[in-house]
Amino acid sequence: MKYKHVFLIWILADVFLALGLLGFTIYEQFTGGSLDDLSMFLAIAAYGTMISLPSLCVMLLFHFVYTKSAKNSSVYRIPYLGLIIGINVLYLLIGQFGFDMTLEFNVFYLGSTAAGLLAFYLVDRKIRKAATINDKTPAA
Repeated sequence: MKYKHVFLIWILADVFLALGLLGFTIYEQFTGGSLDDLSMFLAIAAYGTMISLPSLCVMLLFHFVYTKSAKNSSVYRIPYLGLIIGINVLYLLIGQFGFDMTLEFNVFYLGSTAAGLLAFYLVDRKIRKAATINDKTPAA
């Protein structure tokens, strides 16, 4: 895994969260919401990106430490899955105890965990596909 893959996981998870929020906003529009919901979507998307910047920093720092200390850095699935779940658990704990959020934050927590895991799965497939292509190229 490279730094660009770590960044791609982060940006894909944010895009999935934004798409989920857009879907929720559209649903609200058709069930009696107002046009203010769209501006709220943009505000939440911008705020969500700002809030997720610490997770990008943690992921990049973890990647730096892991690639320097791991005996075989090509074995990355379990540590990075643990990292993604750990970051989301930390956000859940901060939301529950720091801000006393209940249902709305639990839904966001589940969505962010699913988005992170889906992003990791897609990037992992990309890495595996690239490795398979490199293994099958004929020697010159």
